[in-house]
Amino acid sequence: MKTERILIINFVTVLTICLFLGASANAADPGQSFWSLNVGNFWTYSGNYTEEVRPKGTSPCSTTQFKVEGIKNGIAWETTCLESSLTDLKLCRLEFYYSGLGQFVKIVPSPPLYTCFKIFKNPITGTWTENFLVDVTIGPLPTIYAQTLTSTITVIGQEDVTIPLGTFYAYKLHAVQSVTVPVYGTITKDEYGWFVPYLGIVKVEEGGDSKELISLKIKKEIADFDGDGSSDLAGLTSGENIYYTPDLQTWTQIPVVLSELAE
Repeated sequence: MKTERILIINFVTVLTICLFLGASANAADPGQSFWSLNVGNFWTYSGNYTEEVRPKGTSPCSTTQFKVEGIKNGIAWETTCLESSLTDLKLCRLEFYYSGLGQFVKIVPSPPLYTCFKIFKNPITGTWTENFLVDVTIGPLPTIYAQTLTSTITVIGQEDVTIPLGTFYAYKLHAVQSVTVPVYGTITKDEYGWFVPYLGIVKVEEGGDSKELISLKIKKEIADFDGDGSSDLAGLTSGENIYYTPDLQTWTQIPVVLSELAE
């Protein structure tokens, strides 16, 4: 993924340990619904739950949020704080490097929302566009308040998508988000994602780059399968502000580049 693109669509939903344990019985049975929920997400699972995890670093996200982070050369170039439920996804904070300006950019919702705003919702059909007020900070410059971020989501349809974890029956989405900042112009993100209800985004394609979900433990890892060296993406659950990353030694058998979260 190009570092100047803003990654807003959710890659992972918050999943608890008990849900993972409860899913194991269904996971091995092709054609069985995920967690026995009648939401249309039938799948074949080919992974395991043996990844080790350990505490790692800190996060700007609160204890009710989880983080999607892009790493390049050991440095966090993208951080997205999100909240999710079974019916919607909320964006709470964005930090990313935008090469067009040669600066890091931070975007947070403006008051009175301030904490989070919804960018994805049910029913999963049709096209919807929503505008939100955000505060934008570019590098060391003063914050630019109350700018309009526009999010347009189009549901293309449902189809099978195969990733390392198996085959999922997912919704294919086209998402475009943009914000225009005075003097600096418009920053736009345009991508396709495959969304599995109750699980989240399992694959994303943008600008010729493709990222795929490869783990369903506490920690979920997105791998750089095309080997272009772009920012790998890592999504984590949050428990009392503790974040996790896998012991990378357990990933030696996987022929892809994996990232470790920066402190």
